Amino acid sequence: MNLADIDLNALLVFTVLARTGSLTLTAKQLGTQKSTVSRKLAQLEDSLGARLVHRTTRQWSLTESGEAFREKCAAVVTAAESALSAVTQLSTAPSGLLRITAPVAFGQGFLGPVLSRFLRRYPDVKVSVSLTDRNVELVDEQVDVAVRFGVAPDSLLIARKLASLTPIACASPAYLERRGTPQTPQDLTAHDAIVWNGRNPLADWRMRWEGEVCEVAVRGRASADNVELQRTLALAGFGIALLPRFLVLPMLEEGTLRELLPGAPLAFASLLAVYPSGQHLAPKVRAFVDALVESLGPSL
Repeated sequence: MNLADIDLNALLVFTVLARTGSLTLTAKQLGTQKSTVSRKLAQLEDSLGARLVHRTTRQWSLTESGEAFREKCAAVVTAAESALSAVTQLSTAPSGLLRITAPVAFGQGFLGPVLSRFLRRYPDVKVSVSLTDRNVELVDEQVDVAVRFGVAPDSLLIARKLASLTPIACASPAYLERRGTPQTPQDLTAHDAIVWNGRNPLADWRMRWEGEVCEVAVRGRASADNVELQRTLALAGFGIALLPRFLVLPMLEEGTLRELLPGAPLAFASLLAVYPSGQHLAPKVRAFVDALVESLGPSL
């Protein structure tokens, strides 16, 4: 005999019966009929090959085997109830460990205040955050939600748009003094650009100019797949960069970078929350994504 031969419902029936001492009370607590209680008890005894209860027409009592079995069954039922309670809690209210990954620039600029409000609102949630510009494999690396720049992934992952990234073309005063200031998008073709492409320093920047949308082929000596590094290169005078507004606003205000062709660059990416399939989505993930949406405006 092994556990597969035992009806676990019969264990529950026997445990409740041993505690209440009454077929009627057992049936009431379990929401079933007295005849079902009797049948489950008989099935359990048959499976065990042992009598658990002494029966008479007026009363019943546990046998020696029944007393020994009751203690073990009670422990099993208690453990099962505890496991069920834990799963139910995790599936109804935000709780447990939430693993998050986000780009370095976004994490340093925005994530701290969002997490502070989130943790205060949900005291049963713990968070583990990894800031990296690498596209983390969520399932393989057991990450619950990733914040990413880009377009929706073509996979089984779910992507929710958080904001559009508003790009600003900018360069340092030293670069502009040396190379001149572009007056139209087409002037960019004669300048050094710092582009988002780790393989090829040739890229197309989308612009709206005089009511028309155009794509400008730009070239440069430097390319990088990290916006903070692009900003550093622009500050050092190596060219014109197209960067998210949130990343360069302080530099524009202090004058270490200057905006070029205001309003011309078009949104080149979105900020996304990416997570595994929405079926049975954990409340902690849903709550965190909602917190991001609540904290961020339509554009950055």
